[in-house]
This record gives sequence, C-alpha cells and structure tokens, in this order.
Amino acid sequence: MDTQKKSKLSPPRIYAGETLREMFDAGMDHFYNVFLKKDVKPKFEGKTIFFDMNKMYQRIFSMPYPLSFMHITSLDNEDKYTLYPCTNDLSYELCKNGCALSPAQSSYQTYGRWDCLYRLHRIHWIPEVFALANAGDDDIQITRETKTDGKKTYVDVNVRYCCGMDDYLVVLRERKDCGDFLFITAFPVVTKRKKELLDKLFKK
Repeated sequence: MDTQKKSKLSPPRIYAGETLREMFDAGMDHFYNVFLKKDVKPKFEGKTIFFDMNKMYQRIFSMPYPLSFMHITSLDNEDKYTLYPCTNDLSYELCKNGCALSPAQSSYQTYGRWDCLYRLHRIHWIPEVFALANAGDDDIQITRETKTDGKKTYVDVNVRYCCGMDDYLVVLRERKDCGDFLFITAFPVVTKRKKELLDKLFKK
C-alpha cells in the first residue's frame, strides 16, 4: 500500500447523538439511504448484492438492527489488538466501551460482540468500494476463495480497497442458485497480522 497516495474514499462519517444508540440509529439510517435502498443499491460484476435484513438472533432475540449491520459495526474476541484500532481517530474520544464487551450496548452484548464507532464511521465506504471495483480502479484487489464447512463448498469473493491510509475489505459469497451475491461482512483492515494474511491471499 502506497501511504503517500491520496485515498479515493470519502472521510469517515461521524453520526450525531447523545448516546451510542442514537449514533448507531443515525448510522443505520444513512447506511440504508446509501446502500440498501432499491434505487441506490449497487451491483457487483453485474449481479445483485443481497444484504440479509434478519433481526432475530438465535431465533429468540429481536435486535434493533439487522444482524448483518451489527456485524459490520462491531468487534469480537477474535479481534486481537495491542493498540486500539481507533487511536488517533475521533471515534476514540466518542467510544464508551474501550473494546470490551461489558460496557457495550445491551443488544450487542447479547450478540456476543461490542459496538465499534471506528467501524460505524466507515460503513459508507462499502458502496464506494463497489463503485471503484465496478470501474476497474487500480487500487481495488479482487480474489475468490473456495471454502468448505464440512457439508457444503462455497466461494467467497474478497474485494479489497488499499490506497493511501485506507485499507478496507468487503466479503461477498457467490450464490449460484440465486444468481447473486450474499453480503457477508466488511471492515477496515488495521492489524499487521490481518494485513499480512490478506497480502498473502491476494498474491495467490
């Protein structure tokens, strides 16, 4: 990644609110208007991107947001950081939980993840990444990864934008039976380990 090059992604977007819930509500509203609405929803490789709007966790708990949205705006215990990912970012000052589960919003605690303003402030990059990918931008990397869960084999499509100070990954899954892509996740790549794993994956 050339850190001297200026990123084509827009700046992180800060959402107004007195509480985390108000900030996340505002983030969900904006995400709907720039990515989920039918008249703005992008395609990838000419195919529709399906974003699961299910709000039921484990078929018991009704969440305030779609689980897919909660996933892209949160962290879990597998995300190991020696430094806060939001260090030197405004989200560090606004954060209430310090990358810990117990202070997180109750809905995120139930989900087993903690809410992350650093991620929330960058979810509007998702449609921007697809716009760049569809335009064949030089700073977009795309690779397909065949996986298996023991029962089924599937193909994940990793779409990575890496330029300037920004490194952002969007993961889709091919659904050949539906002729579209299932949105899996998206997040800023911040740890050295994750960057090295992705660099290795994209060199295959």
